[in-house]
Amino acid sequence: MYKTGVPNDVGFHQQTKIEPAKWPFLERVLKQYNKKISVLDIGCSAGNKLLYLYKKGYRKIYGIDYAARVFQHIWKQLPYLHINQGNAENLRRFRNQQFEIVYACHLLEHLPHPEKCVKEVARILKKNGTFVLGIPNGYHLSDIIMRIVQKIVYGRTDHLQTFDLKKITELLRSYSLRVTKADIDKGSLEFLHDVRLNRKTMKIPEQFLYPLVKKIYWKDLYFNIVAKK
Repeated sequence: MYKTGVPNDVGFHQQTKIEPAKWPFLERVLKQYNKKISVLDIGCSAGNKLLYLYKKGYRKIYGIDYAARVFQHIWKQLPYLHINQGNAENLRRFRNQQFEIVYACHLLEHLPHPEKCVKEVARILKKNGTFVLGIPNGYHLSDIIMRIVQKIVYGRTDHLQTFDLKKITELLRSYSLRVTKADIDKGSLEFLHDVRLNRKTMKIPEQFLYPLVKKIYWKDLYFNIVAKK
């Protein structure tokens, strides 16, 4: 659950079957390795990305997520995946230098203490290991508006941290993780598409407002980052 009390994968709770999900940026990184490597997904949710990797032939793949109720579904459907409940800020179940690749897709912004997670990632990565990270630009207008809307509707926001490329680079560097690649996805008022908002309420502004604003506001929305130990 997010801090708003909204499930962190709304679509998952409406599914009868967990489907594999591809993260193209991660897949490009994985092409540099063989399929015998150890991989950890922090904040794996329903395990969709791990299932995709399993179907691609990876076997030493692990996942961890904080939401306990998700695992009732995962354990029944994907018993062959190594997925556990746990805290991203304390990865004590994993030993030092265990993984060649650790990835976290849109996780750090939800954590009270993201520096603890980054410190743990540096600990469990092997020498020359890779941390693959997806994170929103917290200073993008869409993210700012989304936080305001969530505070009005829920009394709180699920994005506890705000990052830009400089800030996340400095955080990674402070734990000896060097950014070697940063891809930028641009966007406009993406919050209009957000499944956490009431779809009936947002239907009209999504259809008419988004195309208009897109023409005049198109900024750095998400960062996909590779950092090496």
